[in-house]
Amino acid sequence: MQNCIKNLAINRNPAIVLGLDVNGLGHVRSLALTGIKVIGIYTDYKEVGRFSKLCISIKFPNIKEDREKFKKKLITLGKSLSHKAVLFATNDLYAEFISEFKEELQSFFLFTIPDKELLDKIINKNTMKELAERAGLTVPKTFSLLSYESITKIAETLTYPCLIKPLDSFSINFPGKNILINNKQEFIEFYHNNPHFVGKTIIQELITGGDQNIFQCTTYFNKNSIPLCVFTMQKIRQYPPCFGITSFGVSKTIPELIEQTFIFLKNINHKGFASVEFKWDEKRQKYFFFEVNPRLPWYNSLFTASGVNFPYIAYLDHTSSCILKNKMPKQIDGVYWLNFRVDISSFWRRRKLGDKISLSQWLQSIFCARSFAYWHKKDPLPFCWASLDFLSFLGSKFVENLTKYL
Repeated sequence: MQNCIKNLAINRNPAIVLGLDVNGLGHVRSLALTGIKVIGIYTDYKEVGRFSKLCISIKFPNIKEDREKFKKKLITLGKSLSHKAVLFATNDLYAEFISEFKEELQSFFLFTIPDKELLDKIINKNTMKELAERAGLTVPKTFSLLSYESITKIAETLTYPCLIKPLDSFSINFPGKNILINNKQEFIEFYHNNPHFVGKTIIQELITGGDQNIFQCTTYFNKNSIPLCVFTMQKIRQYPPCFGITSFGVSKTIPELIEQTFIFLKNINHKGFASVEFKWDEKRQKYFFFEVNPRLPWYNSLFTASGVNFPYIAYLDHTSSCILKNKMPKQIDGVYWLNFRVDISSFWRRRKLGDKISLSQWLQSIFCARSFAYWHKKDPLPFCWASLDFLSFLGSKFVENLTKYL
Protein backbone atom coordinates (compact mmCIF):
# COMPACT_ATOMS: atom_id res chain seq x y z
CA MET A 1 0.00 0.00 0.00
CA GLN A 2 2.83 2.43 0.84
CA ASN A 3 4.33 1.91 -2.64
CA CYS A 4 0.96 2.72 -4.20
CA ILE A 5 0.74 5.95 -2.24
CA LYS A 6 4.28 6.88 -3.31
CA ASN A 7 3.33 6.32 -6.94
CA LEU A 8 0.34 8.61 -6.47
CA ALA A 9 2.52 11.25 -4.85
CA ILE A 10 4.49 11.83 -8.07
CA ASN A 11 1.31 12.46 -10.05
CA ARG A 12 -0.58 15.74 -10.16
CA ASN A 13 -3.62 16.30 -7.92
CA PRO A 14 -5.15 12.93 -7.10
CA ALA A 15 -8.75 12.70 -5.88
CA ILE A 16 -9.82 11.34 -2.50
CA VAL A 17 -13.34 9.94 -2.18
CA LEU A 18 -14.69 9.72 1.37
CA GLY A 19 -16.95 6.67 1.43
CA LEU A 20 -17.01 3.71 -0.97
CA ASP A 21 -20.63 2.63 -0.96
CA VAL A 22 -22.67 2.88 -4.20
CA ASN A 23 -22.35 6.66 -4.13
CA GLY A 24 -18.58 6.51 -3.67
CA LEU A 25 -18.21 3.85 -6.36
CA GLY A 26 -19.91 6.20 -8.82
CA HIS A 27 -17.43 8.96 -7.91
CA VAL A 28 -14.45 6.62 -8.32
CA ARG A 29 -15.48 5.45 -11.78
CA SER A 30 -16.39 8.93 -13.03
CA LEU A 31 -12.97 10.23 -11.98
CA ALA A 32 -10.67 7.27 -12.70
CA LEU A 33 -11.99 6.61 -16.19
CA THR A 34 -10.87 10.13 -17.18
CA GLY A 35 -7.32 9.28 -16.08
CA ILE A 36 -7.38 10.78 -12.59
CA LYS A 37 -5.67 8.85 -9.79
CA VAL A 38 -8.21 8.08 -7.06
CA ILE A 39 -7.86 7.10 -3.39
CA GLY A 40 -11.02 5.70 -1.82
CA ILE A 41 -11.62 5.82 1.95
CA TYR A 42 -13.89 3.23 3.53
CA THR A 43 -14.80 2.48 7.15
CA ASP A 44 -16.94 -0.64 6.68
CA TYR A 45 -15.93 -3.84 4.90
CA LYS A 46 -19.33 -3.94 3.18
CA GLU A 47 -18.60 -0.76 1.20
CA VAL A 48 -18.61 -2.21 -2.30
CA GLY A 49 -16.30 0.39 -3.85
CA ARG A 50 -13.30 -1.01 -2.00
CA PHE A 51 -13.28 -3.85 -4.54
CA SER A 52 -12.88 -1.47 -7.48
CA LYS A 53 -9.65 -1.79 -9.44
CA LEU A 54 -9.94 1.90 -10.34
CA CYS A 55 -8.87 3.23 -6.94
CA ILE A 56 -6.54 2.57 -4.06
CA SER A 57 -8.84 1.76 -1.14
CA ILE A 58 -7.73 2.50 2.42
CA LYS A 59 -9.47 1.46 5.64
CA PHE A 60 -10.13 4.34 8.05
CA PRO A 61 -11.59 4.38 11.59
CA ASN A 62 -15.34 4.90 11.78
CA ILE A 63 -15.95 8.64 11.65
CA LYS A 64 -18.99 8.36 13.94
CA GLU A 65 -16.93 6.68 16.65
CA ASP A 66 -13.75 8.78 16.50
CA ARG A 67 -13.81 11.95 14.38
CA GLU A 68 -10.45 13.11 15.68
CA LYS A 69 -8.70 9.87 14.74
CA PHE A 70 -10.34 9.98 11.30
CA LYS A 71 -9.18 13.58 10.81
CA LYS A 72 -5.61 12.84 11.86
CA LYS A 73 -5.33 9.89 9.48
CA LEU A 74 -6.79 11.94 6.61
CA ILE A 75 -4.35 14.81 7.21
CA THR A 76 -1.46 12.34 7.39
CA LEU A 77 -2.55 10.99 4.02
CA GLY A 78 -2.76 14.52 2.60
CA LYS A 79 0.75 15.34 3.82
CA SER A 80 2.13 12.25 2.07
CA LEU A 81 1.04 13.53 -1.37
CA SER A 82 3.18 15.93 -3.38
CA HIS A 83 0.09 17.74 -4.70
CA LYS A 84 -3.13 18.63 -2.93
CA ALA A 85 -5.87 16.05 -3.48
CA VAL A 86 -9.40 17.08 -4.49
CA LEU A 87 -11.68 15.90 -1.68
CA PHE A 88 -15.17 14.45 -2.30
CA ALA A 89 -17.82 13.74 0.37
CA THR A 90 -20.36 11.02 -0.47
CA ASN A 91 -22.80 11.52 2.41
CA ASP A 92 -24.02 14.29 4.73
CA LEU A 93 -21.79 13.16 7.58
CA TYR A 94 -18.63 13.52 5.49
CA ALA A 95 -19.82 16.88 4.13
CA GLU A 96 -20.44 18.12 7.68
CA PHE A 97 -17.01 16.82 8.74
CA ILE A 98 -15.22 18.70 5.94
CA SER A 99 -17.11 21.89 6.73
CA GLU A 100 -16.39 21.66 10.47
CA PHE A 101 -12.64 21.19 9.99
CA LYS A 102 -12.42 23.39 6.89
CA GLU A 103 -9.56 25.55 8.21
CA GLU A 104 -7.35 22.56 8.99
CA LEU A 105 -8.20 20.53 5.89
CA GLN A 106 -7.79 23.25 3.26
CA SER A 107 -4.03 23.30 3.91
CA PHE A 108 -3.81 19.80 2.44
CA PHE A 109 -6.88 19.36 0.22
CA LEU A 110 -8.95 21.11 -2.44
CA PHE A 111 -12.73 21.24 -1.99
CA THR A 112 -15.74 23.51 -2.31
CA ILE A 113 -18.36 23.24 0.38
CA PRO A 114 -20.80 25.62 2.14
CA ASP A 115 -19.61 27.36 5.29
CA LYS A 116 -20.47 25.53 8.51
CA GLU A 117 -23.36 27.86 9.41
CA LEU A 118 -25.08 27.41 6.04
CA LEU A 119 -24.35 23.70 5.85
CA ASP A 120 -25.94 23.12 9.25
CA LYS A 121 -29.08 24.89 8.02
CA ILE A 122 -29.14 22.80 4.84
CA ILE A 123 -28.69 19.48 6.64
CA ASN A 124 -31.35 20.33 9.25
CA LYS A 125 -34.77 19.77 7.62
CA ASN A 126 -36.46 22.39 9.77
CA THR A 127 -34.10 25.26 8.94
CA MET A 128 -33.80 23.99 5.35
CA LYS A 129 -37.58 24.50 5.00
CA GLU A 130 -37.21 28.10 6.14
CA LEU A 131 -34.47 28.78 3.58
CA ALA A 132 -36.60 27.31 0.78
CA GLU A 133 -39.67 29.36 1.73
CA ARG A 134 -37.56 32.51 1.88
CA ALA A 135 -36.43 31.82 -1.70
CA GLY A 136 -40.05 31.47 -2.86
CA LEU A 137 -40.25 27.68 -3.20
CA THR A 138 -43.47 25.84 -2.32
CA VAL A 139 -42.90 23.64 0.74
CA PRO A 140 -45.26 21.06 2.33
CA LYS A 141 -46.76 22.10 5.67
CA THR A 142 -44.17 21.23 8.30
CA PHE A 143 -44.38 21.11 12.11
CA SER A 144 -41.77 20.78 14.84
CA LEU A 145 -42.35 18.79 18.02
CA LEU A 146 -40.24 20.54 20.63
CA SER A 147 -41.58 18.99 23.84
CA TYR A 148 -43.14 15.72 24.96
CA GLU A 149 -46.08 17.62 26.47
CA SER A 150 -47.14 19.03 23.08
CA ILE A 151 -47.69 15.62 21.41
CA THR A 152 -51.46 15.54 21.95
CA LYS A 153 -51.90 19.20 20.99
CA ILE A 154 -50.06 18.81 17.68
CA ALA A 155 -51.86 15.51 16.99
CA GLU A 156 -55.15 17.43 16.98
CA THR A 157 -53.98 19.92 14.34
CA LEU A 158 -52.46 17.50 11.81
CA THR A 159 -54.02 16.27 8.58
CA TYR A 160 -53.58 12.52 8.12
CA PRO A 161 -51.81 10.68 6.67
CA CYS A 162 -48.59 12.58 7.34
CA LEU A 163 -44.86 11.85 7.56
CA ILE A 164 -42.38 11.92 10.43
CA LYS A 165 -38.80 12.62 9.35
CA PRO A 166 -35.50 12.93 11.23
CA LEU A 167 -33.98 16.42 11.31
CA ASP A 168 -30.91 15.04 9.54
CA SER A 169 -29.67 11.78 8.06
CA PHE A 170 -26.98 10.80 10.59
CA SER A 171 -27.32 12.16 14.15
CA ILE A 172 -30.01 9.70 15.33
CA ASN A 173 -30.76 6.06 14.60
CA PHE A 174 -34.08 6.66 12.82
CA PRO A 175 -35.96 3.60 11.45
CA GLY A 176 -35.86 4.49 7.74
CA LYS A 177 -35.91 7.68 5.70
CA ASN A 178 -39.32 8.59 7.14
CA ILE A 179 -42.36 7.08 8.84
CA LEU A 180 -45.91 7.17 7.45
CA ILE A 181 -48.51 8.04 10.09
CA ASN A 182 -52.12 7.24 9.16
CA ASN A 183 -54.07 8.69 12.08
CA LYS A 184 -53.95 10.53 15.39
CA GLN A 185 -53.57 7.37 17.45
CA GLU A 186 -50.56 6.20 15.44
CA PHE A 187 -48.95 9.61 15.87
CA ILE A 188 -49.35 9.62 19.65
CA GLU A 189 -48.20 5.99 19.98
CA PHE A 190 -45.09 6.64 17.86
CA TYR A 191 -43.79 9.36 20.17
CA HIS A 192 -44.89 7.55 23.33
CA ASN A 193 -42.85 4.54 22.17
CA ASN A 194 -39.96 6.72 20.94
CA PRO A 195 -39.71 9.72 23.30
CA HIS A 196 -36.03 10.16 22.31
CA PHE A 197 -37.22 11.41 18.88
CA VAL A 198 -38.97 14.43 20.39
CA GLY A 199 -37.08 17.54 19.28
CA LYS A 200 -35.10 15.55 16.70
CA THR A 201 -37.83 15.07 14.08
CA ILE A 202 -40.29 17.04 11.99
CA ILE A 203 -43.86 16.23 10.96
CA GLN A 204 -44.69 16.97 7.34
CA GLU A 205 -47.75 17.07 5.13
CA LEU A 206 -48.02 14.10 2.76
CA ILE A 207 -47.94 15.14 -0.91
CA THR A 208 -49.90 12.47 -2.78
CA GLY A 209 -48.66 10.78 -5.93
CA GLY A 210 -46.48 7.84 -6.87
CA ASP A 211 -42.72 7.48 -7.23
CA GLN A 212 -42.88 8.81 -10.80
CA ASN A 213 -43.98 12.19 -9.36
CA ILE A 214 -40.62 12.67 -7.64
CA PHE A 215 -37.86 14.60 -9.41
CA GLN A 216 -34.37 15.71 -8.49
CA CYS A 217 -32.21 18.56 -9.75
CA THR A 218 -28.47 18.27 -9.08
CA THR A 219 -25.92 20.99 -9.69
CA TYR A 220 -22.40 22.13 -8.86
CA PHE A 221 -21.70 25.75 -7.85
CA ASN A 222 -18.09 26.95 -7.77
CA LYS A 223 -16.56 29.03 -4.97
CA ASN A 224 -18.09 32.17 -6.54
CA SER A 225 -21.58 30.57 -6.46
CA ILE A 226 -21.64 30.18 -10.25
CA PRO A 227 -23.29 26.97 -11.54
CA LEU A 228 -20.97 24.92 -13.77
CA CYS A 229 -23.32 22.02 -14.51
CA VAL A 230 -26.86 20.86 -13.83
CA PHE A 231 -28.86 17.65 -14.24
CA THR A 232 -32.50 16.69 -13.69
CA MET A 233 -34.02 13.23 -13.38
CA GLN A 234 -37.30 11.48 -12.68
CA LYS A 235 -37.68 8.66 -10.23
CA ILE A 236 -39.61 5.66 -11.52
CA ARG A 237 -39.33 3.40 -8.50
CA GLN A 238 -37.84 3.69 -5.05
CA TYR A 239 -37.61 1.57 -1.92
CA PRO A 240 -39.64 1.61 0.18
CA PRO A 241 -42.23 2.63 -2.43
CA CYS A 242 -43.28 6.29 -2.16
CA PHE A 243 -40.92 7.14 0.71
CA GLY A 244 -37.47 5.68 0.01
CA ILE A 245 -34.32 5.86 -2.08
CA THR A 246 -34.11 5.63 -5.87
CA SER A 247 -33.96 2.11 -7.25
CA PHE A 248 -34.88 2.90 -10.89
CA GLY A 249 -34.84 6.31 -12.55
CA VAL A 250 -34.32 8.14 -15.83
CA SER A 251 -32.58 11.30 -17.01
CA LYS A 252 -35.13 13.96 -17.97
CA THR A 253 -34.59 17.67 -18.56
CA ILE A 254 -37.06 19.82 -16.58
CA PRO A 255 -36.35 23.56 -17.13
CA GLU A 256 -38.80 24.70 -14.42
CA LEU A 257 -36.94 22.76 -11.73
CA ILE A 258 -33.57 24.00 -12.96
CA GLU A 259 -34.83 27.57 -12.66
CA GLN A 260 -36.23 27.02 -9.16
CA THR A 261 -33.05 25.28 -8.02
CA PHE A 262 -30.80 28.07 -9.29
CA ILE A 263 -32.95 30.75 -7.65
CA PHE A 264 -32.87 28.90 -4.33
CA LEU A 265 -29.13 28.16 -4.29
CA LYS A 266 -28.12 31.65 -5.45
CA ASN A 267 -30.39 33.10 -2.78
CA ILE A 268 -28.44 31.28 -0.05
CA ASN A 269 -25.04 31.83 -1.75
CA HIS A 270 -24.45 28.09 -2.02
CA LYS A 271 -21.09 26.57 -2.97
CA GLY A 272 -20.32 23.00 -4.04
CA PHE A 273 -22.65 20.14 -4.90
CA ALA A 274 -26.38 20.27 -4.25
CA SER A 275 -29.12 17.77 -5.04
CA VAL A 276 -32.62 19.20 -4.64
CA GLU A 277 -35.71 16.98 -4.50
CA PHE A 278 -39.20 18.01 -5.63
CA LYS A 279 -42.55 16.26 -5.90
CA TRP A 280 -45.26 17.10 -8.42
CA ASP A 281 -48.71 17.50 -6.87
CA GLU A 282 -51.26 16.60 -9.55
CA LYS A 283 -54.21 18.15 -7.69
CA ARG A 284 -52.58 21.53 -7.13
CA GLN A 285 -50.53 21.37 -10.35
CA LYS A 286 -47.27 22.51 -8.78
CA TYR A 287 -43.89 21.23 -7.62
CA PHE A 288 -43.26 21.00 -3.88
CA PHE A 289 -39.74 21.34 -2.52
CA PHE A 290 -38.73 18.39 -0.32
CA GLU A 291 -35.06 18.64 0.57
CA VAL A 292 -31.54 19.54 -0.54
CA ASN A 293 -28.42 17.45 0.03
CA PRO A 294 -24.94 19.10 -0.10
CA ARG A 295 -23.45 16.23 -2.14
CA LEU A 296 -24.16 14.02 -5.12
CA PRO A 297 -26.93 11.41 -4.80
CA TRP A 298 -26.13 7.70 -4.80
CA TYR A 299 -27.24 7.26 -8.44
CA ASN A 300 -24.56 9.74 -9.60
CA SER A 301 -23.21 7.26 -12.18
CA LEU A 302 -26.34 8.17 -14.17
CA PHE A 303 -24.95 11.68 -14.62
CA THR A 304 -21.76 10.48 -16.27
CA ALA A 305 -23.68 7.97 -18.41
CA SER A 306 -25.89 10.88 -19.54
CA GLY A 307 -23.00 13.11 -20.54
CA VAL A 308 -22.54 15.24 -17.39
CA ASN A 309 -19.56 14.04 -15.36
CA PHE A 310 -20.07 15.94 -12.09
CA PRO A 311 -16.99 14.69 -10.18
CA TYR A 312 -14.73 15.45 -13.14
CA ILE A 313 -16.18 18.95 -13.58
CA ALA A 314 -15.66 19.65 -9.88
CA TYR A 315 -12.12 18.27 -10.14
CA LEU A 316 -11.33 20.58 -13.09
CA ASP A 317 -12.83 23.51 -11.21
CA HIS A 318 -10.13 23.05 -8.56
CA THR A 319 -7.22 22.18 -10.79
CA SER A 320 -7.79 24.02 -14.11
CA SER A 321 -9.34 27.26 -15.35
CA CYS A 322 -10.43 25.78 -18.69
CA ILE A 323 -13.77 24.54 -17.38
CA LEU A 324 -14.90 28.14 -16.74
CA LYS A 325 -14.54 28.96 -20.44
CA ASN A 326 -16.92 26.24 -21.58
CA LYS A 327 -20.70 26.15 -21.67
CA MET A 328 -22.54 23.84 -19.31
CA PRO A 329 -22.66 20.29 -20.72
CA LYS A 330 -26.07 19.24 -21.97
CA GLN A 331 -27.50 16.06 -20.52
CA ILE A 332 -28.72 13.15 -22.62
CA ASP A 333 -32.34 12.35 -21.76
CA GLY A 334 -33.84 8.89 -21.64
CA VAL A 335 -30.92 7.12 -19.93
CA TYR A 336 -32.15 4.68 -17.25
CA TRP A 337 -30.27 3.88 -14.01
CA LEU A 338 -30.85 0.69 -12.02
CA ASN A 339 -29.93 -0.66 -8.61
CA PHE A 340 -31.15 -4.23 -9.11
CA ARG A 341 -30.81 -5.28 -5.49
CA VAL A 342 -32.98 -2.44 -4.23
CA ASP A 343 -35.36 -2.47 -7.20
CA ILE A 344 -36.30 -6.12 -6.77
CA SER A 345 -37.22 -5.31 -3.16
CA SER A 346 -39.29 -2.40 -4.44
CA PHE A 347 -41.05 -4.70 -6.92
CA TRP A 348 -42.01 -7.29 -4.30
CA ARG A 349 -43.14 -4.64 -1.82
CA ARG A 350 -45.33 -3.11 -4.52
CA ARG A 351 -46.89 -6.49 -5.23
CA LYS A 352 -47.71 -6.92 -1.55
CA LEU A 353 -49.28 -3.46 -1.48
CA GLY A 354 -51.55 -4.38 -4.40
CA ASP A 355 -49.65 -2.72 -7.25
CA LYS A 356 -50.70 -4.25 -10.57
CA ILE A 357 -47.19 -4.33 -12.04
CA SER A 358 -46.48 -7.85 -13.33
CA LEU A 359 -43.17 -9.70 -13.33
CA SER A 360 -42.91 -9.37 -17.11
CA GLN A 361 -43.60 -5.62 -16.93
CA TRP A 362 -40.93 -5.17 -14.28
CA LEU A 363 -38.37 -7.21 -16.24
CA GLN A 364 -39.18 -5.30 -19.42
CA SER A 365 -38.58 -2.00 -17.61
CA ILE A 366 -35.20 -2.93 -16.11
CA PHE A 367 -33.92 -4.17 -19.47
CA CYS A 368 -33.98 -0.49 -20.51
CA ALA A 369 -31.22 0.33 -17.99
CA ARG A 370 -27.88 1.51 -19.37
CA SER A 371 -26.39 2.79 -16.11
CA PHE A 372 -26.04 0.66 -12.99
CA ALA A 373 -25.26 0.90 -9.30
CA TYR A 374 -22.72 -1.94 -9.39
CA TRP A 375 -22.03 -3.08 -12.95
CA HIS A 376 -19.44 -1.51 -15.26
CA LYS A 377 -17.67 -3.48 -17.96
CA LYS A 378 -14.32 -1.86 -17.13
CA ASP A 379 -14.67 -2.50 -13.41
CA PRO A 380 -16.57 -5.79 -12.80
CA LEU A 381 -15.37 -6.80 -9.31
CA PRO A 382 -17.80 -4.61 -7.29
CA PHE A 383 -20.68 -6.19 -9.22
CA CYS A 384 -19.35 -9.71 -8.53
CA TRP A 385 -19.00 -8.99 -4.82
CA ALA A 386 -22.45 -7.37 -4.61
CA SER A 387 -24.00 -10.35 -6.43
CA LEU A 388 -22.40 -12.86 -4.04
CA ASP A 389 -23.49 -10.78 -1.05
CA PHE A 390 -27.04 -10.65 -2.42
CA LEU A 391 -27.13 -14.42 -2.95
CA SER A 392 -25.86 -14.89 0.61
CA PHE A 393 -28.64 -12.61 1.84
CA LEU A 394 -31.28 -14.59 -0.07
CA GLY A 395 -29.85 -17.85 1.31
CA SER A 396 -30.06 -16.61 4.89
CA LYS A 397 -33.66 -15.49 4.34
CA PHE A 398 -34.53 -18.91 2.89
CA VAL A 399 -33.03 -20.70 5.91
CA GLU A 400 -34.77 -18.29 8.28
CA ASN A 401 -38.17 -18.96 6.69
CA LEU A 402 -37.54 -22.69 6.47
CA THR A 403 -36.84 -22.97 10.20
CA LYS A 404 -40.26 -21.46 10.93
CA TYR A 405 -41.93 -24.53 9.42
CA LEU A 406 -39.69 -27.19 11.03
